[in-house]
Amino acid sequence: MCLILGSCANAQYELNTPPNYDDLIGKKFSQSILKGRQVYAVVRETSTLEEFENRRSDGCILVFGVRKSDDVIEYWRVDSGTGTCFTRERALNR
Repeated sequence: MCLILGSCANAQYELNTPPNYDDLIGKKFSQSILKGRQVYAVVRETSTLEEFENRRSDGCILVFGVRKSDDVIEYWRVDSGTGTCFTRERALNR
């Protein structure tokens, strides 16, 4: 007789750490942000900068300021309420 048992955690991820994207400042947006221009919308534009915004279903609103001339990230910010925009630390079943 052979019996195989398996289990998986149902939660998608553990919410622990607020985001910090300081390491992306000075890097190219299109190379640093996975699917950047596909999931981010331009919300503000000046003669030198574009602000790209991503509104996630968890309430997170993440904004990147990108120079038009060379696609380099100048700044980032979170425009959503306290407690949103947490990052994935690890899967619960790993």
